[in-house]
This record gives sequence, C-alpha cells and structure tokens, in this order.
Amino acid sequence: MTPRLWGWVALLLIATAYEVWGLLDPAANDTLSELTAAAFHTTSRVGAVLFSCAWLLFAAWFLPHIARDHGKWRNPSAPGGAPTKE
Repeated sequence: MTPRLWGWVALLLIATAYEVWGLLDPAANDTLSELTAAAFHTTSRVGAVLFSCAWLLFAAWFLPHIARDHGKWRNPSAPGGAPTKE
C-alpha cells in the first residue's frame, strides 16, 4: 500500500471512531446523520428536496468517478498499459 492510501485508511478509521463515539453519546447530536439533517434542515420540505438533489448529484459524479480504471489512464506503464483508440 502506498503512503497516500494509508492516509485515506487512517482518515476513514478516525471518522469511523468519531461516529461511534457520537453514537454512544445520544444526547450530543453529533453523528454524521444528525449533523447532515441539521445542515440541510431536512425536517422541512425544501430542505429534504435540497438534500435529495445534492445526494443525487453526488452519486451521479461519484459512481463513474470510482468505477473507471484510474491506473491505466494516469500511468501508461501500469499493467495493461494506456488505453488505445481502436
């Protein structure tokens, strides 16, 4: 694993630990879902619609971004080489 990948793993582990800490303290209102609901005011119709639109836009970007093979596009010497136009 590369140092950059270790950094992402560490970040995800820290975020997971923080979320678990928030779940164990139910009075604090500091879990990701509680903070997201507060930020988007999802108890109102407008807030719920805005959150839904933001989530759908994120998903529309994220899925193709992750699904494509980054290694071959960024590193022509990677196994399989650079893509060719045929």
